[in-house]
Amino acid sequence: VETIAALAILALAALPLILTATNTASATRRLENRMLARTVAENLMAFELVRPDLVPAGEQSGVSVQMSVPFDWTVVSGPAVAGGLQNIDVQVRYANQPEVLFRLNGLRAVPYGLMPDRVVP
Repeated sequence: VETIAALAILALAALPLILTATNTASATRRLENRMLARTVAENLMAFELVRPDLVPAGEQSGVSVQMSVPFDWTVVSGPAVAGGLQNIDVQVRYANQPEVLFRLNGLRAVPYGLMPDRVVP
């Protein structure tokens, strides 16, 4: 009887430990996915900032897979003004999910030479 009582107490004590381990693993997985989403956003922003042509104003979207996790991404570019700055906003989500996991906002300098309808002074 004493052995059964001791095992019951041990089982009750082990349950919170198992739940804590499960919650920790879940939180770690969410953090890892946010870091992967950040990598996707940083790669997209880097591409948009260094591309040699004019970034078209408007919205572009696509899918990127990092470590077998699919992410939907959206790049929204503001209007380009010669000699000015163009706003670029990158958002990354889980595939087919509305929650934004990571967002970057940056500014790109628009040289006069990239504007086809503007004469260089």
